[in-house]
Amino acid sequence: NSGSMSDEQQAVSNNVRSFVDSLTLRGVDFALGLCRYGQSTNSGNPIIEDNGILTTNVNYFKNTLWTRNVVSGGTEPGYYAIKQSSSSFSFRSGAQKIFIIITDETPNQGGATLQEALDACTNSSITLYALTLQGLYTTFEPITNATHGALYDIISPFNDILNHIGRGISNSYVLKY
Repeated sequence: NSGSMSDEQQAVSNNVRSFVDSLTLRGVDFALGLCRYGQSTNSGNPIIEDNGILTTNVNYFKNTLWTRNVVSGGTEPGYYAIKQSSSSFSFRSGAQKIFIIITDETPNQGGATLQEALDACTNSSITLYALTLQGLYTTFEPITNATHGALYDIISPFNDILNHIGRGISNSYVLKY
């Protein structure tokens, strides 16, 4: 959400909307949430929207929740956002947990370290996809590699992510007794 994202903001917004529509068209059973960070509000620290309650309402996500993302501020503590999101969202029992972080800044800007973000993902069985500048790939690779996620250019279409997630979903089974 920082001011430096102003160049990418519209492309990212268009890609998120298209991604959500594609999930629906593919018949994926999903629930979405939003963790904003980087805004002047809350000194850039993570803001978990709707108290971490995920929504299955596509229109609500696209037209209400997603519109809360605005370009302002400057501090982008991405690792902290990952750590906070891992413990703040209310997931359905047995759900696959997939996080997509979108940033053009180094994620190590306070609140959590790389190791804490990695531990948050691995301890909570979260797969991380990072959309960022290619020069920042190394800051997320330890997490995406450990969680079987992937790295993508910040403004690339989300089709590749959707296909990767789709393959992961179709190859995963959860057994509960």
